Order: sequence, then C-alpha cells, then structure tokens
Amino acid sequence: MTINNFKTQELTKSTVLFGMNGWYDYSFVPHADEKEYRRKKQVYWYDRFIERQGSDPEITAALCYRLQETLSTVPDTKNIILSTHFVPKETFIIKHSEKYARWNQLNAFLGSKEFGEVLDGFSNVKQVVFGHTHHRFTEQKLQQTMYHCRPFGYYYEWFLTRSFILTNHLAETFNPLKARTIVKRYPQAFNEYKKRYILNELQQGMVLLDY
Repeated sequence: MTINNFKTQELTKSTVLFGMNGWYDYSFVPHADEKEYRRKKQVYWYDRFIERQGSDPEITAALCYRLQETLSTVPDTKNIILSTHFVPKETFIIKHSEKYARWNQLNAFLGSKEFGEVLDGFSNVKQVVFGHTHHRFTEQKLQQTMYHCRPFGYYYEWFLTRSFILTNHLAETFNPLKARTIVKRYPQAFNEYKKRYILNELQQGMVLLDY
C-alpha cells in the first residue's frame, strides 16, 4: 500500500502544518457489518471507482499507524495544525431520525473514530481542520485540540441558497435535494442573489488561524 500524502510544512519556529487525506472504516455506524457496507459502497458510493489494495478498515488502520508514527517525529515543543478531508470525531456526525434515519448509513463513509483517538494522544496537535460532511459546525475544543469543520459544499447546500428560496417563498421548508430544481426555475434571480451574498458564503466556509 502506497501512502504518500503525509507531509509537514514548518510555518514558524513553533508551528508545523501537517496534511493528510484520511479515510473511513464504518465506525461511525453502530454495529456496522463490514460485508454489508462493502456491498452498499459498490452500489452507490463514488469511492467504488477508486482502486486501492485492502479493505476500508485495513486502509484506515494503516493510515492511523502512519499518522501516529509521523506525529511522533514532531517535537513536543512544536504546535501542530492538522488539515485533513475525512471526519476524525463522532461529535461532527449528524444522526438522523424518523423518516430521515436511512441517511445514517452514509455516516459509514465519513471518517474514523480511530483517527480521532490517535490525535488525542498528542497534546501538541492544537488545531484540526476538516470537511467531507457538507455541514458546517461551530468550532469545538475536544480535549487539547480545537476542531474546525466549515466545508464550502455544493451550491444547493449553501446558506445563501436556503435564504433565496425561503425569502422568496419558493418553498415552505428548505430541502437541499430539491433546491437545485427550484433555483433552475429562476436562474437570473438566483445569479443576482448569489452575486450579492457569495462573499459572505465564502467567509462562512473559511477557517482562519493565528499561528
């Protein structure tokens, strides 16, 4: 297995930027059956087109081992800002209920609990920035680390799209899955609205850190 996305960049004498992609192991779904989720992945998940050696849990375990090894090489005196794609903490996993409960099965492909457990072992990991959820959260401090999840997402998930639809009474409630169809009916009005508010949308999806 080739793992070549582990890189560090010294930002200052006391701060290092560390980047990795991450992966998932179905651990955000209670009692997940690995065989069943491999089948579901082949049916509807985009990652089925990616050719990798090993199962998802095996890939994740190898990544976490490499993560621990790499973080161990950074001196304790240096603060680490870690950037990744996948979710490292269950705190940022949305649990749906009732008629939306079926969407919980997608949580299997969002990240790994083990990833977060590795990070917990390093007190100098001060900031973690990630996305993949297509849902923005307020920053949260878990143990010694501040976590930032503010993905930009697709246009039909944006706050400005929600505001456009609800302000103009184009729907009683906002549903991202129906938003594309709605805004396509009003292309000129939506584009004008987008021009006015896109900067604010960008700012909401950015993470700015002092170091």
